[in-house]
Amino acid sequence: MKTKLEQYNSSNINDFLKTLGLEDTNNPLFYISSFEGVNISEVPAMSYKHDYFEINLCIGLDAKISIDDYEINPIDFNLNFISSGQKATWEVKQSDATYMSYIVLFSPEFLPFTKNIFDVFENFPFFNHFTIPGYKLDRGQINKFIYYFDLMIFHYKDLTKDNLEIIRAYLTLLLFKMKEELVFVNEVNSIKTKKEEITLKFENLIKSTSEKFHPIKFYADKLEISTVYLSECVKTVTNLTAKQILDDYIMIEAKSLVAQSNLNSSQIASRLGFIDDSNFIKYFKSKTGFTPMKYKKELLNK
Repeated sequence: MKTKLEQYNSSNINDFLKTLGLEDTNNPLFYISSFEGVNISEVPAMSYKHDYFEINLCIGLDAKISIDDYEINPIDFNLNFISSGQKATWEVKQSDATYMSYIVLFSPEFLPFTKNIFDVFENFPFFNHFTIPGYKLDRGQINKFIYYFDLMIFHYKDLTKDNLEIIRAYLTLLLFKMKEELVFVNEVNSIKTKKEEITLKFENLIKSTSEKFHPIKFYADKLEISTVYLSECVKTVTNLTAKQILDDYIMIEAKSLVAQSNLNSSQIASRLGFIDDSNFIKYFKSKTGFTPMKYKKELLNK
């Protein structure tokens, strides 16, 4: 019986791999591995955070996975996603004769069309910051995804420049194939209660809204529910207010635009839905302690 919970925080991919007892990678933006027929009886319980997006496909594994405050078991939901900055806890119980698993870690910069964390959130609804959908795949879906995992692993064994580009292409195909396959279906998704469903829809609505700075009523109206009921659902599921979740996504996008674009404060304010740049600057400073310009300078000086 495992009594000690190992806890790790990793900003470097090799630091995280070391905690798992895995070999270093020469690429700081991507990692993939598979496990089959491995004795997992001595795997310690582990809690961690890292700065990467993580995909786990597990077959024949009985374990408790907690992602922030959300708990699932890969026996029931064998495909799971962990977003950058989320706290994940694994407590492995046992595996059966069919056990195999894959893990993929990637940074937004690895993909050709995502420059930052928000770009990943915006493109792929299965990566969320607060609600955690796990998916129960049938054998056909498993085989579709394993096809891409195995192709990436094959080319990862000899990580030449050309093979790295091939892996980048296969990861892109895998993510868009998952986006196509993993529509919201109660039978396969770990989101079960009505409040969880509404909270997930709220989070994805925020991500898909270009000018995000709106009152919560704007989002409630889009979901065709009352502001009170939306707030109740979000609070029950996440223990946060709807405003806190909205603010978090506004700031993820705002920080990304300030740090990685040539847009000025007025242009960013307009893009996010603020009425003018002074309101945006005041809002940004209230969340970070810096004006956008000062925030960018601080990043450049690091």
